Amino acid sequence: MNKLHKEKLNELWNQTQTGDWDGYESLPVYDRTFSLAEQVIEILEATWPSLDFGAEPDGSITIEWYSKKLGEWSLSLRHDDFISYAGILGKHKLRGACKTLESIPYISDMLYACAFKGAN
Repeated sequence: MNKLHKEKLNELWNQTQTGDWDGYESLPVYDRTFSLAEQVIEILEATWPSLDFGAEPDGSITIEWYSKKLGEWSLSLRHDDFISYAGILGKHKLRGACKTLESIPYISDMLYACAFKGAN
């Protein structure tokens, strides 16, 4: 994982280890969720070098990408390995879910095709 992504993820880790980290009774982000995020980021960053991260009140981690010109997408990762995604890339609207890390390269390729190749 590149240095910037590692620093961002570590900062998120430090901020979300206890419940109520957002002041609104949020759940803590579990170790398993961070482990999954590290694996997913390592897969994605070769194609998507400028990723942003965040946490959700249910304890999920979000990985996001945005381009003013091309669109945006977001992945949500839960501690039980459930991964959901949504994106608006050009004229394409994508969304779905899976429960396997092996699906991430496929999802990344599909998002890339819509963003950069105008796939239907």
